[in-house]
Amino acid sequence: MVHASRGFLKPPGDMVRSEPAIIAGIAKARLGDRHGIDWDGLVGDYDRIREKIEAIFPDFFDFNARVRNPGGFRLDVAASFRRWNTVIGKATFLIAPGIRGFGTRSERSARPDDDPQP
Repeated sequence: MVHASRGFLKPPGDMVRSEPAIIAGIAKARLGDRHGIDWDGLVGDYDRIREKIEAIFPDFFDFNARVRNPGGFRLDVAASFRRWNTVIGKATFLIAPGIRGFGTRSERSARPDDDPQP
């Protein structure tokens, strides 16, 4: 579900910034105005951020209107409907090579006791 949210607590201090303000500040410092992006404008109005998201992701059409509906809206994420868009029609999982701590039960129990676990 995608829905609007709002914080209820006061910021703990004057120096605390919102997440969009932090990211926009980093982007503004690194990229400046080379790409014609109004970083301050995005921070000043979250609707503008949603408009940018909508322009990139088709599932977010009418984002600003739909996020204001009570309860928000549901994205068509296949897995949330228990639909697996894979060749075998089931969920598949990948394990990145080099990550320790995975393997079969017998592989894990075959490790020496002095082998530190991650």
